[in-house]
Formats: sequence, structure tokens, C-alpha cells
Amino acid sequence: MNLKEKIAIRAKPIDKTLQHYLKVREPTKLYEASAHIPLAGGKRLRPVMALITCDMVGGDSEKAILFATALETIHNFTLVHDDVMDDDDLRHGVPACHTVFGLPTAILAGDSLFAYAFEMIAESNVNDRIKSELVRHTAYTVRRIAE
Repeated sequence: MNLKEKIAIRAKPIDKTLQHYLKVREPTKLYEASAHIPLAGGKRLRPVMALITCDMVGGDSEKAILFATALETIHNFTLVHDDVMDDDDLRHGVPACHTVFGLPTAILAGDSLFAYAFEMIAESNVNDRIKSELVRHTAYTVRRIAE
């Protein structure tokens, strides 16, 4: 089994969690837009690295799935907003969110993905001290990305 196949296997719980959180519901257009880029696929390298890191330091990577998925969700939020800012029409061969759903909806979809990430962290099966640290570090990192 090659590395790409190993990463794909580790990414399965991330994909399952994304599908759970990004179910389309009312308002349909917003949730379709929110799911558009994250569910289009991807290597899921960032969340897989988080799971592997958890294992390496003796943690329970099952408990890290929501946080790892939150990282992937934040990554996708930045991609949606980056495409808006750069007026890119494609994201890895997939039409950019704003080209399919319009600029206002794409901005809200990115914002929704950002919020979902923090919901995932809040719903993680870890103690409150760890959740607090995860929220703090995640917020700091997103702010640094913006900088």
C-alpha cells in the first residue's frame, strides 16, 4: 500500500464527519454552498496529520477526529474566501463556490464553515481544559492566517 492509499484510509472518518456536519438543509442554498468545496474531495492531509500526531504523543486519535475535521473545515473556509478575494473561477478543477452560488452566498458559506469548526471543537469528546486550549490555538491560528 502506498502513502496516498494510507492517507485515504486515515481520512475516512474525516470525510464521514464532514458529511454529517455539512448536510444540506434550510436555507438550502447556503448549506449547498457550504458543502460545495469540502465535499468535492481533497487529500485531507491536514486532518490526517493531526490524527497521526495525536497517536505519536500517546493520545486517542478517535477523540481527535472532530478537531482534525475542524482543521479541514477551517482550511476549506480559507479556500472559499481566497477564491472570492482572488476572483478565481476554479478550485482544483471544481468551480469555485462564488461562481456557482454567487458572491454573497459564498462569503456566508465560508463564514458558516468557520463557525462549524468551532462547533466541532466544542462537541469534541475531551475535557474542558483541552477544549479551551484547542479553541484558543485555533482562533490564534486563523487570525495569523488573516494577517
